[in-house]
Amino acid sequence: MYAPIVKFSVEEKLFSVHQVLQSRISTNAEAKRIDVANETLKDWIRKYEAGGVERGCDRSVLSQEPGRYHASSTLTSQS
Repeated sequence: MYAPIVKFSVEEKLFSVHQVLQSRISTNAEAKRIDVANETLKDWIRKYEAGGVERGCDRSVLSQEPGRYHASSTLTSQS
């Protein structure tokens, strides 16, 4: 059986990217914490560093700890 696919908001992705880039947590540990493949998180980081959409996000989310992202049954796909 396959795990349900989850969609993360820009703010959630940015928070995780920021945690890794600020050396607060390793890529492997953060990927495990939010229950995504390590390569998915690395992809988010590459997109961020290339100036992707995540860069335009409101930085105020970085001071807040998001909840467990995949808990909602209304989420449908992972980006």
